[in-house]
Parts: sequence; structure tokens; C-alpha cells
Amino acid sequence: MRIGLLMLVVTAGNIVADENLVKFGEAKTKGRVAVTLTRSKDRSDILILDLEKKTATVAVADYGRSEGPAWHPRNEELAFHSNQLGRNQLFTVVLGEKPHQRLESKSLDQNPDWSPDGKKIVFQRERSTKNGTSILVLDLETDEIWPPLLDTQMNAVPRWAPDGKSILFSRRSYRPSSWRLMTLDAKSAEMKQFSVLEESCVRGAFSADGLKVAFAAEVKDKKDSINIFLQKEEKTNRLTEYDGKDLDPVWLSADEIIFVRETTPGKGDFALMLLNLKSRSLSTLANAGKLGLRHPAVKAVQ
Repeated sequence: MRIGLLMLVVTAGNIVADENLVKFGEAKTKGRVAVTLTRSKDRSDILILDLEKKTATVAVADYGRSEGPAWHPRNEELAFHSNQLGRNQLFTVVLGEKPHQRLESKSLDQNPDWSPDGKKIVFQRERSTKNGTSILVLDLETDEIWPPLLDTQMNAVPRWAPDGKSILFSRRSYRPSSWRLMTLDAKSAEMKQFSVLEESCVRGAFSADGLKVAFAAEVKDKKDSINIFLQKEEKTNRLTEYDGKDLDPVWLSADEIIFVRETTPGKGDFALMLLNLKSRSLSTLANAGKLGLRHPAVKAVQ
């Protein structure tokens, strides 16, 4: 298989002389994807991968553990969380510029996502393990925070629906212990269960038309296996079959899903994969060897 090698360029101005850092596979597709590159336990960078040109640019580097990128729906801007200031806080960065702290708090704020109109950011806030994790919405025009969900359970990885009317997130259930996909009404904060599987379901992502959700879920009767599933209305289909971990699905197009696969179980080395729903073909987009590629976010085509 032909492998493409690249040099990474830090948009702030420095050159990273590491030509073997990321390798591209033979998959042919278009789009730009922001990903988290885990360099060590103390550092994660954010890369921008151009899937057609097979090039990568570093958007955020040497900034603590910078993770969970999310694209602005219209601008060349990312939201992400970083522990650069000692604990996870929300930041934004315009590509080619320095990161800007978007919200200052004494809590752990992470996993941001822009609203479809770019005027709000939803995120999760952890005050303490005892007090659970809340789902909050930051109004970027007024700097006001609206608490659609404040309780003592663990709620994580909120994602806006394409129409902006609801928020999809994962919620921890303790009887039995598992994660469920839930939705929140963006106005009334009414909460409903979305996932129909009995197994734990995490990191859901809406398709562009809002009719389908791709998510990662435990595989029944297979210990330590997590695969990608698709849910439309009340029907759920398993999309991957892997005796390991497939995580972080996002939609590249109406017929393509990107996700990350742990290539060596237990080692944390995740590769970026492409699944074509029409042909059911699976191919490797990119990998970084022992360094993990996680949390892909696709830039919407304008």
C-alpha cells in the first residue's frame, strides 16, 4: 500500500521537522478534518488534515493537552479544550493565529461544539465527581451561560443537531451501569432517551440531514469491543465488526463516516478510518504510529 509522508507546519510560524509523524493511506476522498494528536501524557496537539491533498497543518501546538476540536460552521476557526492553564478550559483559535481563552471558570470545561449559526457553544462542565457533569450553553454575543442540564449524573460530549433545535449527548446510568444517548430540547431543556440499545452508547453524531446518528457502542457478549452503529428512528444497524475499539464517528458526507480505530488494543495508537456506507468498504485514511489520532471533526462544505 502506498503511504504518503508529510512535513507538519505550525501555523504560528515554527517548522516541525518530523516528516514521519503522520502517514496517509490510499483512501481517495475530499474534505478537511481536525484531529487530536496525542504526543505524550502531558501534550496533545490539534492537526488539520486535508484528505484530498494528503497534507497536515498544526493548528495548536505546545499548548498542554489540547483536545476535542470543533469547527465553526462558517469561519476558519476551531473551538477546543486545553489544560494549558492548569485544568481543562474552553479556547478558540482562528487558523494561523494564537489560541484565545473563550471562558474562564474554576471547573473543568471541555468537549465544545458550535451551534449551527455559530452564535453559541455547548460544552460539558465537571465541578467534581460527586456533583456530576453538566451540559451548558455559552451565548457568544452576551457571554451568558444557559444551563439546560444541571444534575448529579455524568453527562458528556454534547453535539448540536443540524437544525439547532436539540442537543445530543451521552448520559451515565447507574442501574445498570452504562451510557445512554440522550437529546435535550435547546429551548425547553426537555430530555429524552435516544439510543435503543441496551449496551453503552457514546459519542453520537448527527448526519447533515439530521435523520441519522452514528455512534460508538459496546458489542454484546464481546468483552472490550466497541464498534460503530447507525440509528435511524428506532432501527439500529451495526456498521463495523472489530474485536477492539472503534470510536469517535463523524459524518464526512451522506455516505461516508470517519472514525478512529485502536490498531493495537490497549496501546492507545488510534488510526483514522473511512467507512463507505454504499459499498461497505473500509479503508485507512491516516495514522501516526504509536501516537494516537482522536476526536475527528469534519469541516462542513460551504
